[in-house]
Amino acid sequence: MDYKELLKAHKKFIKSESRYFFYDGYMKNRSNCWLECDTPPEFEIKKLFAFVRSWDNRFSGDMRRFKQGYKKIHDDVKQLKHKSIHSIDFRNVETKKQIQRIFNMVVDCGKNRPEYTDGSKIIHTILPELFVMWDNEIRKGLRKKHKWEWHKEKPQIIEEYVVRFLPQMKQEANEVLNSYIEENRYSRKQAINEISKKGSNYTLTKLLDEYNYVKYTLPKKKEKKDP
Repeated sequence: MDYKELLKAHKKFIKSESRYFFYDGYMKNRSNCWLECDTPPEFEIKKLFAFVRSWDNRFSGDMRRFKQGYKKIHDDVKQLKHKSIHSIDFRNVETKKQIQRIFNMVVDCGKNRPEYTDGSKIIHTILPELFVMWDNEIRKGLRKKHKWEWHKEKPQIIEEYVVRFLPQMKQEANEVLNSYIEENRYSRKQAINEISKKGSNYTLTKLLDEYNYVKYTLPKKKEKKDP
C-alpha cells in the first residue's frame, strides 16, 4: 500500500464518519493509569466504556469483570508498551501469547457476548502504537481478500486477530513507510513522524484502521442507507 492511499482514506474517513471526534476527545483526556497500575480507577474505566459506547451502544462491558481481567494482563501490557505495529516480531512465541492473553481478556469483558470489535478498540486505546482496531465488515473483507478461513468460534477469532490480522497490518504498515521513504529519502523514524503529521497526528495503527473502515465498512453502511 502506498502512503498516499492511507492519507486519502484518512480524509475520506473524517468527511464520511461523523463520530470520528469521539476518538480525539477520549485519547486527549485519557489517563496514563493503564500502564502505571494494575487496577485502573473506576472513573477511568467508565470514561473508556463511554468512548466505546459512543461508537457501539450495544457494548456490554462489565466493569467488575474488566477490573478483574485487567489485573491479570497488566504485566503483559507493560512488557508491550514500547512495541509498535511496524516493528514487532510476531515470530516471538511469548509475544504472541501476550497479545492473545490481552485480546482474550477484553473480548471476555462483555456481559452478554464476546466483544471482538469493541475489545479491539479498548486495547488500541491502551497501546495505540501496537494494536489495530477492526470490526465485522473489516474481518469479512480481509478474509475474502486473503482467503483466510472463516470462523465463528471465539478461540479461532482470537487467533485470527493475533496470527493473521495483526501480522497483515504490520506488512501494510511497512509498505506505507517504505513508499514514503522511497519517495522522500527520509529515515524510518522521520517517515513515521511525517505520515502521522499529515494524518492529524494519528498513529499508524489508527490510520490503518481508517483505511480498512473506508474500504470495507463504509460501503456496507451506504448500502444499508440506500433504498
